[in-house]
Amino acid sequence: MKHGLLSITLFFFTAVLHAQSWKQLNDSLLYYYKNGNYTAALGIADRGVIQAKKEFGPENKIYATSLNNLAQLYMTMGN
Repeated sequence: MKHGLLSITLFFFTAVLHAQSWKQLNDSLLYYYKNGNYTAALGIADRGVIQAKKEFGPENKIYATSLNNLAQLYMTMGN
């Protein structure tokens, strides 16, 4: 039973990590944040910043939003 759950969890995290768009990453980030899983949200937020810069450029407000999301997550975690 534990191995099956681990496989499902790993599959889900692999799918999240390979999300192509900023929107998909942001949706995943919000899900984990709202459910209090800040560790998972942190990794996704980092990827969201990178993806936003690629998709929209460093002057875009979505990139700024991604940086703000990451900062807010660190503040929530006490960092």
